[in-house]
Amino acid sequence: MSFAFTGVRADGTEVPLPAPASARYDSGEDAPADGFRAEFPLQNSCGALARLRVSGADGGTLFFGTADVQRETVSGTGNILQISCRSLAGLLLDSSPVPQTYEAPSLSVIFERHIRPYGFASFLGGAAVCRGELQIVRGMSEWQTAAEFCRKFLGTAPRVRGTVFDASGAAGNGFLALGTGGTRFFRAEVRRRECDRLTRIYVPDGATGLYRLAAQEDEAAAGVRRLRCLSGAGADASAVLRRADRSAFAVYAECPGMPEAEVGTPASFCDPVLGNYPGMTVSQVRCTWDADGLRTVYCLRRDS
Repeated sequence: MSFAFTGVRADGTEVPLPAPASARYDSGEDAPADGFRAEFPLQNSCGALARLRVSGADGGTLFFGTADVQRETVSGTGNILQISCRSLAGLLLDSSPVPQTYEAPSLSVIFERHIRPYGFASFLGGAAVCRGELQIVRGMSEWQTAAEFCRKFLGTAPRVRGTVFDASGAAGNGFLALGTGGTRFFRAEVRRRECDRLTRIYVPDGATGLYRLAAQEDEAAAGVRRLRCLSGAGADASAVLRRADRSAFAVYAECPGMPEAEVGTPASFCDPVLGNYPGMTVSQVRCTWDADGLRTVYCLRRDS
């Protein structure tokens, strides 16, 4: 599989890079910023790089982001360029907005003021003016500002896809079928972590401060009783319970080649030994280049 690795300087000058000696790409639903790090053979200094783009043979972009850490080293064992990058979401995580309050905000306004200035080209999601107030307080990041708007007014969790801020909440394109009749794998594992499962969530009453049951799961079906008390009266107990249930079960599959699906893509897993698991979603993607070739590890979790 052919890839093109391109460094981009601050002035827009592009620097073609050779195939890396090793590299790794990471994407996960719980991490706003995708990551990429690599070691390239070095013939001459590349100068200071601001961005890195990884493109596939079809011209599509696997990764685009900031060059956060760059190291150029010469030694008797060889000259190397080491680079560590994050997607553009990293800039939103690193930056803080001026505290303010928006009355009747819209996604287009939030995008223009808090997202576009960091190198984003466009957004996906409803652009209508929303009823209500969005308060930005000291200590929030630009990412928290955008994510809070999406949660409060759109009911979505945003993702960064290249230079696009995706607030649509849509699932990833296509469908990933792993195992029998689908994408083959080298190794697969079904992992259960019952220690993550919760059965009852308590939150304090806003008026009295007394804790009350806010969400629960069938303890007989779960086979365990595990309680959690949340500190905030407005905490979403049902969401905490769903996240705990989701983290308690996962399927991992290591496959040859580059990623065929992104985080959020509907998926299934089928194997004569491990079993059949429909109704899954790609939760994490890790792609690795090294002396053993190119391979991708998927983590699938049940739909929430």
